[in-house]
Amino acid sequence: MGTTAEQASLQADKARQAFLARVPGSGQYLNPITVTGATVIGRELDREEGASVVSSTYTYVQRFVLTVSTPNS
Repeated sequence: MGTTAEQASLQADKARQAFLARVPGSGQYLNPITVTGATVIGRELDREEGASVVSSTYTYVQRFVLTVSTPNS
């Protein structure tokens, strides 16, 4: 969210980076996501609709998918 399209886009870039960034050389994700009773085995950006504005407030829609594995499944 932001008061300009540029602010909304910059915040979306930060969210994307936080969710998808990997540690160079290791392949591990930079920011772990803990799911109780499961192991996160994949992450991806599923949908990115871009910026929209309502009442002078810009939003940027992104949808991420977590793929998880549960023990004994």
